[in-house]
Amino acid sequence: EVKSYYDIYRIREELHRTCYQHPVVNAIGLMLTEALMSASGCLLFRNSLGKYISLSDAVDDMGVYIQLDDNILTLIKHLDDEQLNHAKEILDKVERRGIYSYIGNFQISSKIFPNKIFRTKAVELTCGNQGQDPLQNVFCYTKENLNKATKVSRDQVSTLLPDKFHEHDVRLYCKNRDRKLCSVIRYAFKHWCAKKGYTVPKETVETKPVISQEKGQIPTSSATIKVQDKAPPPLPVPLPVASTSTSNDNNQQNVQSSQVLRETSQNSKRYKQDSVNSDGKEELIVVQTETEWINLSKKFILKNRNFNVQYAHIYAERLLVMLPLVKKAAENRWGKAVAIKNMADIQVDEECIIIGTLFKQMILKPSIVKELSADNGFVPQPARTRYVDPSDKLILEEVSQRITLSGNIDTNMLVTGVVMAARGHEDEKGTFIVSDYCFKDLPPQDVLLLPKEEKFVIFVSGFQLSENSIIFDQMQTFVQSFSPSKLSSNCDKQVQKILSNTIRVLVVGNLVDNSTRSKEFTNQPKYITRKLAPSSIEAMRSVDELLEQIAINVDLDIVPGLNDPSCHMLPQQPLHPSMFPSLSLKKTTHCVTNPYEFQIGHIRFLGTSGQNVDDIAVQSSIDSRLQILENCLSWGVIAPTCPDTLSCYPYVDNDPFVILNTPNIFFAGNQPKFEQRMFEDGKTKIQLICIPAFANSLTCVALNLRTMECVEISFENETPSLVTVPTDDSNMDIAS
Repeated sequence: EVKSYYDIYRIREELHRTCYQHPVVNAIGLMLTEALMSASGCLLFRNSLGKYISLSDAVDDMGVYIQLDDNILTLIKHLDDEQLNHAKEILDKVERRGIYSYIGNFQISSKIFPNKIFRTKAVELTCGNQGQDPLQNVFCYTKENLNKATKVSRDQVSTLLPDKFHEHDVRLYCKNRDRKLCSVIRYAFKHWCAKKGYTVPKETVETKPVISQEKGQIPTSSATIKVQDKAPPPLPVPLPVASTSTSNDNNQQNVQSSQVLRETSQNSKRYKQDSVNSDGKEELIVVQTETEWINLSKKFILKNRNFNVQYAHIYAERLLVMLPLVKKAAENRWGKAVAIKNMADIQVDEECIIIGTLFKQMILKPSIVKELSADNGFVPQPARTRYVDPSDKLILEEVSQRITLSGNIDTNMLVTGVVMAARGHEDEKGTFIVSDYCFKDLPPQDVLLLPKEEKFVIFVSGFQLSENSIIFDQMQTFVQSFSPSKLSSNCDKQVQKILSNTIRVLVVGNLVDNSTRSKEFTNQPKYITRKLAPSSIEAMRSVDELLEQIAINVDLDIVPGLNDPSCHMLPQQPLHPSMFPSLSLKKTTHCVTNPYEFQIGHIRFLGTSGQNVDDIAVQSSIDSRLQILENCLSWGVIAPTCPDTLSCYPYVDNDPFVILNTPNIFFAGNQPKFEQRMFEDGKTKIQLICIPAFANSLTCVALNLRTMECVEISFENETPSLVTVPTDDSNMDIAS
């Protein structure tokens, strides 16, 4: 029975470690302590002597102290006092789970920890008095002698008993919950512990930051630290909050942290530590995880779905944002000698520059009136692959006026919704004769730091599953390829290398076939179809089972497409997790928007499921899908034909389709064939990628993050194989 005593104390210690003194519990305790301290001077309590004392002094007055309970938090939240605002903010964060981020821990031999930098909270975990063996104070009776209790030596119990029964643990927290900052702090904290000889904390982030030097340049998507030139670079540790729970016997030293200043830009955050080298010059150390994933698609998430507004607002917002950018591009192209005028101020035969939004007048463009006529027995509109016609006209519109364009401008190469600057003059008929035109310049890219090791991102689109699909075998081969144990040994070594080093798979739209959205089913009365299940349910069940095999091994992003069970209007919202009963349970699964913008390391991605490219293809004479992607970048809009010929939500306050940050990768899914090209515009380099539909090509596209080149992998046979290997030098290594 003696060993049961050890079990009791072991269970007690385990409960404290995993429950009572859990890092999250400590974080909430620190926040509540900070809130109570902040509110202490504002809350006064009357004691039995009629004297008012503060909350912090209540511990010295038992009559007041015993009246304090959890209602004190409710009191703080409801009192109308500006001095309580800070305490209210902390309590609100606790309720919304905005608790301090846990960085890590190290162990010390004493519960006394200097608090010049950190706020500390000591919690003692022991298995006996002053950390002694609990068996020393336990006396046991034996069956042979029931009247005399004696001590039992450790050797009589077991030779596997612990030697120490007392621990002190210092836990580090950061008030700022920014994932990028916390990643940098964890990395710095780990190396600081290693340098001091402390127990190295277990990493909570699998990827490791990469340290590289770039003088004179500060990447907007990374953490930057100024350090000495000759000394080893100190790592950034901001002023976080620390909680010490007594959890170790190792000798520890004080944590020395460096002040980190935070700077924010529109879509990035920077963190700096002030220091200069021996020569008085500043040097920058960039700390950035090579394969850290950041979702930048927040602007595509709908907050208010209001359809009681006009679509004119989105054109007005687009022009408002693009006007100064196009104006600057016009000045860079033509100088300031030619005046930029409003359309109302144009004089006949006077050369000038006008800026506005294009509207393409197309006689063959589909019309809802014509569609309704076809439904009622009239002659239907003929099926067309393109709606261009020689009679099409371009009209440039601004806030108050519009004017027809003619001259040196190709009508068939432009579409509605493009904001542009046109140089020329107005003739006597009121037509603006264009001599030249331009669009806004691409914003400068961040410094591109490519991974040192070869890592791959896989793009696949257009599974188009239905009850009649015949590609299940090929899809099974595809999803099993990311499992090393199931990958064929006969597979090409280069393909094996790609699939084994894949860190992310993007499924870019059209998981199911268009036939699953049958009008015959949706138009029938509910009493007829209530016992019938749409074919899309079975198709989505198959998708769930197949993609789960990918999510087990790598991160998986699912972008909705035109045929998928999501509203067809752009931006399409993430598919609901209930559509993936098994897949949604995996933390590696991410249902995202369409368009989708994200970042891996320093590489910025932007792409769609292809609706924007397909719509521009039928509204213009542009044959190359890569050229359409390039034009979208030049025009500065992901989907310029929204909302004219491509459905979108009626935005009022902003236009999410405007490209304000230049990506490094611009892709489109569900295209006729695989294509890639490096688009260069001055200092800007963008890899354009067209991803073919898997149902037609049985291929996926693999992007090498180190070289920025793509290859196409075929799954037509049981063994995956390469289809094409790019040989264009412009598509090879750009790291130099």
